[in-house]
Amino acid sequence: MTYKDPERKKETDRRSQYRNLYGITIADYDSMLEEQLDSCGICGTHQSLLDKRLHVDHCHDTDKVRGLLCSNCNLALGLFKDNLDTIQRAIDLLKGLTNEKM
Repeated sequence: MTYKDPERKKETDRRSQYRNLYGITIADYDSMLEEQLDSCGICGTHQSLLDKRLHVDHCHDTDKVRGLLCSNCNLALGLFKDNLDTIQRAIDLLKGLTNEKM
């Protein structure tokens, strides 16, 4: 199917991506966005301050959608490979650095 309107094609691609990758609709996405007050689920950066739409975060083992994240937070979780032990060690390290400076 050929689209003369590039915006319509983007929305069609977005709808397909959400359905095929995450099993959600654009309405589901919009509902999550509203629940998160249009902000990243981790850092709280508002959607209006971002260059890109918030990413759909999901568990790679269960495919369960967890929420919407900005690019930085989504990348950070990916780099940590969703490993809770590694994330906790990072938290402990940051707490230790914060405590040393006080």
